[in-house]
Formats: sequence, structure tokens, C-alpha cells
Amino acid sequence: PLMIIGSYRSEEVDENSLLHIKMEGLREKADKFQFHMTELMIESFSVSDIEKVITAVLPSLRADHIVGLAALCHQRTLGNPFFTIEFLKMLHFEGMLAFDRKTNTWSWNLSEIKKETMSAANVVVMLEQQLRKLPE
Repeated sequence: PLMIIGSYRSEEVDENSLLHIKMEGLREKADKFQFHMTELMIESFSVSDIEKVITAVLPSLRADHIVGLAALCHQRTLGNPFFTIEFLKMLHFEGMLAFDRKTNTWSWNLSEIKKETMSAANVVVMLEQQLRKLPE
């Protein structure tokens, strides 16, 4: 068996794009060649969704403590699920989101995060910087 997983932004693919044409071709051939194709649409996260994500990945926090961080994450990532997770990882990697082992709590400076991540484009730039740090 072979599993292929792909990802794309539906708003960037129109019916004339090569990807759309290939996806349609695969859908048409699925029965004939006996393979299964599953497509999942993942909508943008709301601030409430991001609060749930933060609560899941930073379980020691009280819900009322994460509202500001969730709102800023939403603002910076426009609710994009992938960017939201990567944004949180980047905050941790850059030391803007830190775990204190003595108190068993997460902490951050929202003002610093706002200053360091002035635009949603920064998420893409920071992801690119992280990719450059990976070994070849």
C-alpha cells in the first residue's frame, strides 16, 4: 500500500490550475484503479479555537490567562491552522514563550511578542529562518 498526503490552500487553486486538473483526474480514476481518496477541508481557526489549541499544548495555564495570546496568534496568523501551530513553536524556540520548571507554568511577555511579530508576514519569515537552521 502507498499513502500520499498533500496540502494546499484552496483559495489559491482555481479550476484552471494544474493541481485542480490533476485532483479531478484522480477523483475520476479512483473507482477504476481501486484507490481511495479522502479530502479534508480545514477552516481557519477562530480565537476560541486557538484558545483550545493553546490549552491543549500548554496544559498548565488557566483559560483566562491565554485570551490575549490567543487573540494575538489569531491576528498574526489570520487563523491559519498550520501557521498557528508554527507560530507557537517559533515563540517557544525564540524564547518568547517559556516554561518555568520551578512553578510548572508557562510565561510570556505579550508586549514583546507584539513588537517582535509586527505582521503576519513575520510568521513566514521566521519559518524560513528556522528552515535555514536545519542541517542539510
